[in-house]
Amino acid sequence: MKKSKIFSVVLAMFLILTLNVGAVRAADTARIYLDAVQAKSGIVTVSCKAENVGKISNGKLRITYAADKLHLVKTEAGDGLKKGNFQTVINDPIDGNKAEGEIVFVFASSREQEVSGNLVTMTFSASEKLDLKDTGLNLKAEEWNKTIGSDINVSIKDLQYRSEVIDKIEPTPTPEKKISLNDTQIAEIEDQTYTGRAVRPGVTIQYQGKTLTEAKDYALIYKKNKKIGKASVTIKGIGEYEGSKTMTFYIAPRPPRIKKAVSDSRKKVSLSWSKKKQADGYQIKIARDKQFTRKVKTVNIKKNTKVKKTVKVKGKGRAKYYVRIRSYKIIDGKKHYGKFGYKKAVRIK
Repeated sequence: MKKSKIFSVVLAMFLILTLNVGAVRAADTARIYLDAVQAKSGIVTVSCKAENVGKISNGKLRITYAADKLHLVKTEAGDGLKKGNFQTVINDPIDGNKAEGEIVFVFASSREQEVSGNLVTMTFSASEKLDLKDTGLNLKAEEWNKTIGSDINVSIKDLQYRSEVIDKIEPTPTPEKKISLNDTQIAEIEDQTYTGRAVRPGVTIQYQGKTLTEAKDYALIYKKNKKIGKASVTIKGIGEYEGSKTMTFYIAPRPPRIKKAVSDSRKKVSLSWSKKKQADGYQIKIARDKQFTRKVKTVNIKKNTKVKKTVKVKGKGRAKYYVRIRSYKIIDGKKHYGKFGYKKAVRIK
């Protein structure tokens, strides 16, 4: 065989090997990124996607944007997680307690599963002339947990003004025996106040003095948590923990607004407040200090039709007192109180 032919064959084999190695290396590059598309109507669709991430047990994504440029319309989990049957929680300005400009998306599973493709999709309304590079879109990955460590590059596709590199994810040791949630201490959930949106109170779970972390040790799934009444949250163990427990909590009406607080006679204050239709009654507190720790007087109003009351204060009077009111709802035979409204100062005669 001539030298030129031998050289050509060797060169061809070298190129094939080089391309194959390059393909393997490219496949090993794990990343998550934002892919933003704007329609002519002014609708902006932003998808958070994952590539070559492998098996994950849980993770948290924090997406931020310029609230004066984009208005969130809808957020939903993507197909990239549905394949693995992950539990997902979305905390956003629509159904959560986040202000416009921030979305937190959490997913978790009791075991590591494949994550690939679209993780979460966000739909925004915006000006038709908006430049996507001026929307402040940013992505941060937090609390990722996987077996095989790798570098995950977090970037924004076609919007290269923001990028972030996540530290190398270290392997997570698998415990020989998982801990049951039945062996943990779960604190009762305090009464919540109606907001018009989904109410998602956190839970406090401890095991042998250690406080567990949401999305790392457990996932939360809420039900009937938007209206006044009885709601529930199911806690599912993940990572080192297993099993599930359901906790109930109660959502009480918003506080009434104090319309009048005046002192017409010595040591007495006349009050009137706005009526809350869904309340079963009210509770009034009057105290000598703003912290409501000195000379505290508590009065319960058993009917929500009554919105006026004259109360005699504790102490000698002739000083400034503070008053506040909250609503309550009777659920399962027990009074459940919402938050107190703004306190009002009144000088007692």
